[in-house]
Amino acid sequence: MGAEFRCCFFYNAINALLGGMINGLLTLRGAWDKVRVDPVLKFMVVAITGYGMATFEGPMLSLKNVNAIAHYTDWIIAHVHVGALAWNGFLTFGMIYWLVPRLFKTKLYSLGLANLHFWIGTLGIIMYALPMYVAGFTQASMWKQFNPRWHFGLWKLFRNGF
Repeated sequence: MGAEFRCCFFYNAINALLGGMINGLLTLRGAWDKVRVDPVLKFMVVAITGYGMATFEGPMLSLKNVNAIAHYTDWIIAHVHVGALAWNGFLTFGMIYWLVPRLFKTKLYSLGLANLHFWIGTLGIIMYALPMYVAGFTQASMWKQFNPRWHFGLWKLFRNGF
């Protein structure tokens, strides 16, 4: 695959990401105060943010210098889980919390439980993904410390401060 194609793919993917994310977040223009009280909007805002993170990181990983850092590390696992849990998971539950009361012509059983679900899910994703990103970067630093005889120079890693 030529460098021109990779460059074209990268810019097209970034443009699509910006269009989708800006459109999603500007939909709430003038209604950000409702995000504090409506669990559906909370789930949707985190879903759009997860979409932005996952789809920005995908084209970034297509660049050789970024891929050289992330390849064979937990960074990729964190990237996939942010996309799966934050984007798809929160989008799904946002739709469920919006759709079920309308299907059964009732109110949501408990706004408090929906908010608890939101905060447990958000904190769970952060507590899972953030250490995986850090571990991935640390693993990449460690991969770079192998010497020509494939001995790991751990002392060099700590001496140089990662």
